[in-house]
Amino acid sequence: HRQAGRRMDLAPAYARMMEAAGFEGVTEWTSKWPMNRWPRDPHYKEIGMWTHANLDTGLEGLTLALFTRFLGWSRDETLAFCAEVRMALRDCRTHAYLPIYVVYGRKPVGKTAARAGEGRTEGEGSVPAGIQ
Repeated sequence: HRQAGRRMDLAPAYARMMEAAGFEGVTEWTSKWPMNRWPRDPHYKEIGMWTHANLDTGLEGLTLALFTRFLGWSRDETLAFCAEVRMALRDCRTHAYLPIYVVYGRKPVGKTAARAGEGRTEGEGSVPAGIQ
């Protein structure tokens, strides 16, 4: 993340950052989701299946630019690594979790947006289905 000039570990600080930016009623919801279908509990097994599907379909999007631009890997090396990661993600003997952070708040009434994109209302206050 240093080479890219962007931190990739900020999710635990999102609520504090939103409050510092002036958002009101900031709410943080955290969870940990299994990364495949290993749990016995049907609810968490389904969450694990969806988490795996998201990771599996987005793996190249999460890795190609970072690995080729900042780690110096070739496209072929990165894709070979993605294939290994896919195999590991499918292994139900590995009981891994993905930390989840959902943070939302509202812009104070009467305030103007300081940056482009602030103050959007699409999806305001909503929590993705199935995570309550």
